[in-house]
Amino acid sequence: SRLARLLCVRSARSMGEICGDHFYYFAYGSNLLKERIQVQITGAQFVCTGRLEHFELFFAGFGERWKGAAASVREKKGDEVWGCVWRVPNSFADELDKQENWYDRRTVMVETGSGEVACRTYQMRDADGNESKPSPHYKLVIVNGAIEHGLPAAYVDRLKIVVDNGYRGPVQVPISFLKALL
Repeated sequence: SRLARLLCVRSARSMGEICGDHFYYFAYGSNLLKERIQVQITGAQFVCTGRLEHFELFFAGFGERWKGAAASVREKKGDEVWGCVWRVPNSFADELDKQENWYDRRTVMVETGSGEVACRTYQMRDADGNESKPSPHYKLVIVNGAIEHGLPAAYVDRLKIVVDNGYRGPVQVPISFLKALL
């Protein structure tokens, strides 16, 4: 129920991101989009949107799956990253770690409409100085996920102006609307 979920969210503030048989996950990249996160994490349920204060979003590395750079976050005073808080069954923890294989797991405090919530998120390893451009596919999934979940218009506009690498061709993630980019 909504009340039970709210109580669990409130208790997660002091307990860490794990709450009973699930944990809270803050997504800021391709996992903003419901269709994307549920490719592998079928048990993920959207809880709310949230804001990670004093962090910035950037793109680095090159991933074969997306044919371009991947999103990450890093601390930056005065900036913010918006995203989605997902409720993920503990049984999917290893699958999420596997999906985020270039990343280190960390717990962050996410500001939501109901207060701060401790969430698991992922931060790319050794990304500093390795900034690059995402594929149009990856960028489109992020933008569509932000729109799908009602992230602030000004933040969506920031995502839309990210310069992509211009790649045209297939990617290794089955998202229905990406076929238009082939």
